[in-house]
Amino acid sequence: MRIVKSVTVGDREVIVKELDVSDIRGWIKLMSEEAEPDFVGDTLLPDISLKELCLMIDIEYKEMDSLTQSDLINVCDVAREINPLFFATLGKAKNLLEETVTQQGTKPQH
Repeated sequence: MRIVKSVTVGDREVIVKELDVSDIRGWIKLMSEEAEPDFVGDTLLPDISLKELCLMIDIEYKEMDSLTQSDLINVCDVAREINPLFFATLGKAKNLLEETVTQQGTKPQH
């Protein structure tokens, strides 16, 4: 059974859900198709983008602009708590990407 927790954000309850394997596969597909970089959305939180966080909560991406830093921290803390494998996978994926870029940068051009 999926773990679901709620977090109070301002005057509303935000639902944070545990991801299942299909959600994680969907995340990988979403990240591979992402065309437009979003500097704020990609860097505001230390270990997850706002788009990635939206996979775990019942707030649409466009609604994230109304959240404060403390709101984001509270929601993200619960997301980390109930999705530890996602965050481990995220770290591994970023490391693999960095290694691939480094290797491609050092390989001779043909």
